[in-house]
Amino acid sequence: MTAAELVEKGRSERNAGNLTAAADSYKRAADAFHLAAQPLREAHAIRHSGDILQAAGELTTAQPCYEEALGIYRRHPEVPLLDLANAIAGYARLSEKLNHRQRAAALWKDALDLYTQCSVQPGIDEARGRLDDLATRT
Repeated sequence: MTAAELVEKGRSERNAGNLTAAADSYKRAADAFHLAAQPLREAHAIRHSGDILQAAGELTTAQPCYEEALGIYRRHPEVPLLDLANAIAGYARLSEKLNHRQRAAALWKDALDLYTQCSVQPGIDEARGRLDDLATRT
């Protein structure tokens, strides 16, 4: 299967609620994008794998996905800001679930800045709400 076919398979599996299969398809897509020297698509697929693993409750397995995706994004000179914001937000959500509040707050601040630059109101609203919630729990 091509990387694009694996992404589509992952999307279908996710929509059907087959989260383990979906995460695997996205990880296989990421590997294919890596071999094809398409780092932004690789990072995007890895981030989706992390999102799916997080939704499945596999938090410790999801964490390296976000770290890897963010590493790729941060090394790339032309990273789409919205993709970076979405990866940071996913890692911030995970950090909250793992009770890493300081890291979550720092990540939400970064996500808020990026969502503001992109004028993405739902992202701005979520980041502000999460920051307010973290501030009241500290």
